[in-house]
Amino acid sequence: MGPSPNTPVVRDSMFEAALEVVPDVVLIHDEEVILFANAACRALLAAQSPEDLEGQPIENVVHPDASSAGRERRRLLLDGDRCFRDIPLKVVTLDGQAKHLTADAHPIEFNGVKVGMVVATSETT
Repeated sequence: MGPSPNTPVVRDSMFEAALEVVPDVVLIHDEEVILFANAACRALLAAQSPEDLEGQPIENVVHPDASSAGRERRRLLLDGDRCFRDIPLKVVTLDGQAKHLTADAHPIEFNGVKVGMVVATSETT
């Protein structure tokens, strides 16, 4: 018999597998680094592989116009347990294009660590 589905490693693997197929953009980060980007997020940000984003500074994809507000939101999200709804986000793709999104952000536990999960459901113009 294999490991229980309730063990942390199995739960985290199942969580990642489920997020990978979600059609919405999902990005998980700590205060400074991208930890996970699902397929929809990688496509939006013009990443060819998970490694193009995961482990990279979050500031690499935050538009300079939104950098200060983004840092403050990440601090409130991770230090203050605040959730955000319908956030206007401005990001920069890996090929240099600016994109505008509407997203929600929630503090979650991922691989045993408190992190932020951003889910963008729409791209605005």
